[in-house]
Amino acid sequence: MTQFKSPHSGRQRSPGTLSQVGTGLIEVLILVAVLSIGMLAMAKIHTVLLRDGGTSANRAVATSLAQEKLDDLRAYKWVNTTAAGSEGCGNGVFCFTEIGTNLGGVEAAGGTLVFPAGNVTLDNVVFNRTWASVDVPAAPAAVQFKLVTVTVTWTDQNGTGTISLQSSIAPNDVTIASAGSSGAVSSLRKPQVRYTPIGVPDVVPITIDGGQGLKKETSKPLPDVSSKGFSVATQFDAVSYSGSDTTARQQVESYTTVGCVCEFAGSGAGMSPAYYTYVDGSLKVNYPTEPVTKTTGTAPSINGDTQDPLCTTCCRDHHDSPSTPKYDPDRPAADYYTDTAGGNHKHYYFTNASNPALGLSVVQEIAGNRYLEACRFLRVDGVYRLMRDWRLVDLVVMPKDGYLVDSSTALAKYQTYVGDVAAAQAKTDGGTATSFPDKATALESRDLSNRSENSLVQLAARGIYVDRVYTSNGSGIDTTFYSVAAGSTPQLSLIPFTEINVTLLASWAAATTTVATVTNEEIKDISASATDYYGTYSRGRVAVASGSGGNTDIRAYMLPGNTGLVGGTTRINYVGAVDYNASTLAASGTITYAGPIGRDPYDHSSTRRVSNALNVGRAASGNTAVSGVIALGNSSGSLASLAVTGTGGAGCTIDPPTGNQTTFSCSVPIGYSGTITVSTSQSGGFVRGSTGVNTCVVALPGPYNCDMSAYGPTARISGTCTGTRCRNAALTISAGTGTTCARETAASNPYCDVPVTPAAPLWSGTITLGSTNTGGSGVRATGILPGSTPAATCGTSETSSAAVTAGPADAPSGFTMCASN
Repeated sequence: MTQFKSPHSGRQRSPGTLSQVGTGLIEVLILVAVLSIGMLAMAKIHTVLLRDGGTSANRAVATSLAQEKLDDLRAYKWVNTTAAGSEGCGNGVFCFTEIGTNLGGVEAAGGTLVFPAGNVTLDNVVFNRTWASVDVPAAPAAVQFKLVTVTVTWTDQNGTGTISLQSSIAPNDVTIASAGSSGAVSSLRKPQVRYTPIGVPDVVPITIDGGQGLKKETSKPLPDVSSKGFSVATQFDAVSYSGSDTTARQQVESYTTVGCVCEFAGSGAGMSPAYYTYVDGSLKVNYPTEPVTKTTGTAPSINGDTQDPLCTTCCRDHHDSPSTPKYDPDRPAADYYTDTAGGNHKHYYFTNASNPALGLSVVQEIAGNRYLEACRFLRVDGVYRLMRDWRLVDLVVMPKDGYLVDSSTALAKYQTYVGDVAAAQAKTDGGTATSFPDKATALESRDLSNRSENSLVQLAARGIYVDRVYTSNGSGIDTTFYSVAAGSTPQLSLIPFTEINVTLLASWAAATTTVATVTNEEIKDISASATDYYGTYSRGRVAVASGSGGNTDIRAYMLPGNTGLVGGTTRINYVGAVDYNASTLAASGTITYAGPIGRDPYDHSSTRRVSNALNVGRAASGNTAVSGVIALGNSSGSLASLAVTGTGGAGCTIDPPTGNQTTFSCSVPIGYSGTITVSTSQSGGFVRGSTGVNTCVVALPGPYNCDMSAYGPTARISGTCTGTRCRNAALTISAGTGTTCARETAASNPYCDVPVTPAAPLWSGTITLGSTNTGGSGVRATGILPGSTPAATCGTSETSSAAVTAGPADAPSGFTMCASN
């Protein structure tokens, strides 16, 4: 018998032993095969789960994108061209009549849609958003509403996905609540969509739930400010999001505050205020859906100038009645009309409108009498709801740059301070006696010492607003809520507080102007983007005066309610106007100031006025600083290409650009005389100042002006085109040699980029309108210089060209042209 010798041992095995070993290997192979099949099945299941999970997430995003567009289409400003008046529809103004298939929505200044139809890419998934609009009933009957269907499609691992949302949009005042029961409650929680935090110092995130990492911040560096007629409106969003997942927007509160001039309209139907309430463990907004009979008002046009559309609701509804919640529960009883049994709060207007410095007087509730008003709106379910008034509880002044820096102690202490103030106010509102944190001990030092003469520094003012939470009928505070939210461990995620950058809305003043001054310019329109929100007008910019030694307080003041967030009740900042209750000013400090006029004495009472200051100290000896601002002169210029040098031992530095401007500083000896040169490496670019091209001549102690502007090689002359042919694809625009002309995408606005140089900063030429169409009557055009009135119609007498002059800066309304059939 043949024997088998194992390679692992000297022992001999029989054939039977060999057979047993072979059988074990087969069993192992069978086991491996079974396990492999199971693992393949599990892998397939896991893949399906991942794929389905991804589709669910994509469906949620698509739903949010569709809802976003529906909300956008509801935000029209006017019903039609007739209602819009001279402002018209299009080119930045959105009307109800412009809602159409893949058309309509809030417009940018050039007329392009903020949320256009087409592709939106999120997390490498392309979502295609389109919409269709059907008039109900169809023409020629009057349109009662538009039935809009928004469709979003995408492609993922499971193929093509589609969702559609449908809603009706009526041609009514979009700020009026829809009819229904006596009230409605809406949750603040919204679908999760992408949100990118902006970052300090302009936007400060406040941790509101340490366990879950939730944060809250206002979503813009500064509120948008816009003026229309005699009204001012500011807008911003308060966003809560997950600190660990910044792509998920948890909650959005979109606020608009308006200051208006109103007229009494007698007794009529109006809405009572909306307010925060606590339902089923979360914070919600309770808003009325049925009007009540009370005093009402209207928002008149003033000198032919219409006011912000929200003023219609503000003037109509911001009146108290005995049977409804008060707009401001803190208003003293003496500030109510006696002839209405304490129902409506008093209203005020200028004692002499031509001289507002004479103060305000109470206005009787007689139809046609004019008064001042300010209102706060919150966008709920796509509709602006008139809320109870803002309540400012604290104000903090600090340096804008170098103080609130990522990972710094100053930032961490300020974030904690805001939360502590909100919690302390909630405890107080809930009836618990509570001490508020002290700025001197809770915050890092904000004072500025040893500042060089003639140096500049931008300050910031940040306001902390805290709302009360009321019972369901709004008659009193919700004790259940405060026992939870303001208990031994306050829950900031429930407390309705908002931290806002109010730098350009506060009033500023210096105690000793021989040491330093601070800007307090007139409030103008601003868009709080990263481009120009500190460049439109200036408030809180400190200039250290020439000299040696000394210090001064720089103080910011805020009107405490709605009026404060519009910088006063109207857009006009009257030169030399002071608070009509001027005798109370000294109670808050040694600084007197010329601030915005409030709507009534209650805005200016010493018990409600909120202010804060920091100290600026001037260096006693040694070097001083020569500073200046370099603004962007035209759209082709570059601030990143600048360099600053000085003669006579001057050491110069330039700051990174902020928006449409940058600042520079040169350290020079006391009594310095010399030349500061600003140069640019941009091809074709140049810099101009008040003392010449590229240079600033300095002879201390002054005066001198080192503010300059940086220009690029071309200036843009923008115009408008009216007439039936303006949007014709065959329309051409030209302006001679060296220029480039075009029209804005999907809009009628023409523009030409014309060459400018230091030697020839003014461009003169002819803008010509033409057409590639053959036949017909051709193109008629007229060019009109700024300040003139365009032709009412495109007639046969117009020419096809216009002579214009512009430069070196952009000319946003350089000409008006007309194109007809």
